Amino acid sequence: MRFRVSAFAAVLLLWFSGTNMVAAEETVADFLRDSDDRGVRLIARVAGLTLSRANARLDVDRNEPFFCPPRGHAISTAEYIETLRTYIAKYDMFATDASDLMPMHMLSALIEKYPCPAR
Repeated sequence: MRFRVSAFAAVLLLWFSGTNMVAAEETVADFLRDSDDRGVRLIARVAGLTLSRANARLDVDRNEPFFCPPRGHAISTAEYIETLRTYIAKYDMFATDASDLMPMHMLSALIEKYPCPAR
């Protein structure tokens, strides 16, 4: 339980730190529209890797992970972006959210794409 709180804190830290990485007036839709930009890809990769690392640590510590990709599957930068793009297309009300909320939406997208089996 203690690590789950730590992992959640890491997710929140990533979420709030995004404010400094991308202009606050940009939306999630703008972020996705600029996904060919090297800086945007880097932000998506860092967010995705941070979420995946926190998630893997939960699993190692025998806590319930947030999402469960297939064992051995490494999620690429393109897949992080496409997963987020699919999620935002499905839940278009989030497209106008500030881009600094992107990590939160990416986490929700990963949870939806890779649901965990009941333990």
